[in-house]
Amino acid sequence: MGLHVNIGHAYVPDPELREHRVRVWWSVYVLDRFLSSKIGLPRLISDDDISVDLPSTNPVLNSGDFGDHLHFVAVVRLAKIAGNISRSLYVRTPQRGTFLQRVEKIREELGQWRDQLLDHMKLDFTRGNDSDGYSQPVTSPLQLTFNQLLILATRPVLLFVFRRHIEANTATISDSSLPGHALEIADACIRSARQSCQLLSQCWVNGDFHVFNYSYVQHLFSAAVILAIAGALGRKTSQNDNDEFNLAAGFLQQLRQNGHFAAMEFCSHIKEIRSTLERLRSTDAPLVTSENSGPQPSVQTFQSTFSDQTMSASGSHDDDGLQFVDDLPLDLSFLDDWIYENALQQLCWEEQLPSND
Repeated sequence: MGLHVNIGHAYVPDPELREHRVRVWWSVYVLDRFLSSKIGLPRLISDDDISVDLPSTNPVLNSGDFGDHLHFVAVVRLAKIAGNISRSLYVRTPQRGTFLQRVEKIREELGQWRDQLLDHMKLDFTRGNDSDGYSQPVTSPLQLTFNQLLILATRPVLLFVFRRHIEANTATISDSSLPGHALEIADACIRSARQSCQLLSQCWVNGDFHVFNYSYVQHLFSAAVILAIAGALGRKTSQNDNDEFNLAAGFLQQLRQNGHFAAMEFCSHIKEIRSTLERLRSTDAPLVTSENSGPQPSVQTFQSTFSDQTMSASGSHDDDGLQFVDDLPLDLSFLDDWIYENALQQLCWEEQLPSND
């Protein structure tokens, strides 16, 4: 159909039809990038093949037929970052630069996107639990998507930090070997999950939660997983993170009871998470990892070790987790080795086949 290339005025003289073609194409592009980031399949559209203009406005266009082009462009740029995350962080083929360098590049792209937003689309990263900071519905999906992309970019680092702290209690690795930069990135992941959970809770209370929108349910589950990890770290904020996790799990349970298919799938994973957390809370039952069936430390030992070391790196950071630490080395090849060797297999839930009974 040639939607990915510009069509001259001589071929399509109607400006509304030309703009319609442009927006249809970029809608397909957005779907391709976001679906790729959600289900893990490769992208179908290459940026190098695209030569069509971005959505725009024109006085002759009927404003009732075309939405805000600036909002559309902001979504398109977020979709491009989502594609960059899939291409640079969630692939098995070796990439240029270290893993943390690629994570920092994604965080920089997200920071530039946020800073370029116009006033009517600005995102609020200082919102607390009260409703006074509630965002307008037009900005809620943008902030949820922004937070989700930041979680996607930083989540492998948080999982690595979580794993290393568990291993530290077996005396197989020194806890001090964790770089401060990796801890700062992990903390940024947790902050984004907190913000998403708070925003989704406010949307639920205010009736703005899009029940039949898969993205909202997926954002809720993604934030819940991060909060479950944060709640097991034994920090001062762990109890609040546990409460937020239980709240998100309760929302998913309500959606499951109402017949939401995605919530049914996510609730099965929440059940596994709860089972793991119960083992962590038990003083007698050790946490067993997928690759090590030997004895593991109890939750008290794990929490006391983690509480001695803050998740935040030295230096200040913004509430959105996009402040960078320039004086820390980024050549952390150990993280790349872990990602490429066995991390992707270990991070997947084991498929449970239905019984024949």
